[in-house]
Amino acid sequence: MKNAAAPTRHLRIWTLAVIAAVVQATVAAVIFAVIVPAVQNGQQHLPSGPDNTASPPSHAADAAVQVAAALEGFPSDPIGGAAESMKEVARAQTAQVAPPGTRIEAVPATWEETGPADGTMAIRVTYPGSAPKAYLAFVTLEEAKWKLVYTLEADSSAG
Repeated sequence: MKNAAAPTRHLRIWTLAVIAAVVQATVAAVIFAVIVPAVQNGQQHLPSGPDNTASPPSHAADAAVQVAAALEGFPSDPIGGAAESMKEVARAQTAQVAPPGTRIEAVPATWEETGPADGTMAIRVTYPGSAPKAYLAFVTLEEAKWKLVYTLEADSSAG
């Protein structure tokens, strides 16, 4: 009986993993369809509802300011600014992740809460000697501080 149940359990686990990947891909596609073109076009806000008067709730605005500050401070302390799941990468690749002179400009108006302690924000990263590049930063709240989980480079051919 154990052997017959194992393939079924593995199938359920793989099914859940595929569903999670599809959900993440869908969220990323929506984010890239709305946020990234706005950032690349130099807009400092996202389109709102039909009357164009929507404003984020104050807690969202506070979170946006806090996330922007954390992201802009990341180059000065990439290990401290990395989420727990990414600290090992930040330690091993600090010179590539944030070489001295790296600057991050966060775009608070693009803050999108994706969960009670997670979200995304558009950023522009300027590495020493390079032109700024647009990224989407994924962040999480750990020990009352916003931490960088990972970034996705915006496709310069999009939008």
